[in-house]
Amino acid sequence: MKLGVGAREAAAGSTNCAAMADLEDAYLSDLLSYSLERLNKEPELLKADGERVRRSMAVRLRHHCTTGDLFSSTFTRRSTVPPMS
Repeated sequence: MKLGVGAREAAAGSTNCAAMADLEDAYLSDLLSYSLERLNKEPELLKADGERVRRSMAVRLRHHCTTGDLFSSTFTRRSTVPPMS
């Protein structure tokens, strides 16, 4: 299972500890499969991913502070399901 660089950040929002532990185990498993060259790049990739997450959070915070809407359609595309009759 390849999770990519953002696996730990994705798990950070989860309140389910078991799911977070599973993601951490999968991330460690991925790390064990990487070459030494790829492992040497991991700190840089994690730093870049962390910066991307921080920028995204700052944009959301500015949007929330100006509109009061933290999760507008600007950031997420939610499909709406019509009510059942």
